[in-house]
Amino acid sequence: MPVVPEKNIIRSVDRTIDVLKTFVEATGGLKVSEIEAATGINLPTLYRIIKTLERRHFIRATIDPTRYELDYGIIEIASGWLRNQDVVGKVEPLLQGLAHECQETVALNLTRKDKRVCVREIPSQKGINFTRGVGTTESLLYGASGKVILAFSSTGLQIELMKTFNSAKRKKYLLELNSIQHLGYSTSASELIQGATSIAAPIWDLSNAILGSVGIYGPTTRISDSKLTIYKKLIKVCGVRMSTILGYSGN
Repeated sequence: MPVVPEKNIIRSVDRTIDVLKTFVEATGGLKVSEIEAATGINLPTLYRIIKTLERRHFIRATIDPTRYELDYGIIEIASGWLRNQDVVGKVEPLLQGLAHECQETVALNLTRKDKRVCVREIPSQKGINFTRGVGTTESLLYGASGKVILAFSSTGLQIELMKTFNSAKRKKYLLELNSIQHLGYSTSASELIQGATSIAAPIWDLSNAILGSVGIYGPTTRISDSKLTIYKKLIKVCGVRMSTILGYSGN
């Protein structure tokens, strides 16, 4: 990607984007002081940006007036982006069918560099369920939906994400990734959500590159070993069908 010359950058817009991006990994909102620390923007300028974003409904104040969280304006933009993604529309019938068959929450995650982002989720209609929410971003290192993507990603990316691991942990993790490649799916239990079991399969695109993953997750108490065996078959078939619809040739 070409570097944009500094003279062509509108500094105020650049700073506004910096403010919005501080919310990506945040849960429960952010205090103004936290935004200031993360962006380095001086308080007078920061308050003007915050008030502008609040007026346009991109962020909103919480009960604590010094703490802000994302508002529906972000969802409107995200929804527009999602509508333009052929992936979601093309695989929606398969997601609906999978959700109907397993009666648990199902989700579609697409890879974004070293992370995965949930672009579609169908929550289980059962009384107790687990959901992450559209827009949730996680590292590829953790959870069935992330690890199944990483298992089929480049060795360079795997090494980069494991750079903080000691040798023993790295060796064990690589063995797990190799197992995922062999099986064609990944499972996890209480890895990102305590008491939740998840299973995911890879999705490939027209260029035969790993695109993302499709996953099923629900309470461990409800997903017995026998159900998990059934779900493994369902998720693998679903992943293959989605990949085929998206033009994957299997070569």
